[in-house]
Amino acid sequence: MSAKRPRPAIPVLVHVDNPTDAASVTVDTSTIERKMDTVINNQERIYDKIPTSSGGGGGSADLTTVNEKTTSMAETIGSANSAYTDNNLIGKIKNLALSVGEYGGVLSESATGLRSLLYNVRQSVGDSTKTPSATGTTVRDLLAAIKRNTESGDDLTTVNEKITAINTAVGDGAVLANDQSLIGLAKGIKASLGSMDA
Repeated sequence: MSAKRPRPAIPVLVHVDNPTDAASVTVDTSTIERKMDTVINNQERIYDKIPTSSGGGGGSADLTTVNEKTTSMAETIGSANSAYTDNNLIGKIKNLALSVGEYGGVLSESATGLRSLLYNVRQSVGDSTKTPSATGTTVRDLLAAIKRNTESGDDLTTVNEKITAINTAVGDGAVLANDQSLIGLAKGIKASLGSMDA
């Protein structure tokens, strides 16, 4: 610190038995002065660490700046009871915790936190670490069941072929009586036997 403060006077009380001899009494104040030096040195070290109007390292300490910066920092961080809607660090962290979901918290398929939404997706699609079940209701379970129900076990081609074959065998309403489908043959029988209403 470049500008030293004046050393304060140290009042020392001395008891003498004879007040007339008080003028000749010598008092050793060196111990007190050493302790006072230590106090002053400690104060100066603290003083040097306080930001100053000139940027530190000398001059008068600008405690207003310290107070302003401390207040600004406290407002930026926020208090422990900040709401999740508050525009400070604690408020944003609380908002994030609500949005994502608390780690270790109970997962719910109906909750709106990110963890619960992902849990809902996993419950719907199925857990990739578990073998799908033919009786399950997840997407993986249903696809596994469809795969098992196809003749080849590899794809849906067989299912499509069988549906096409059934459609061809049954026919549709536009077929003629001589068509070799179920509906065509039924029309042929009706044409041969006549209508029940006739």
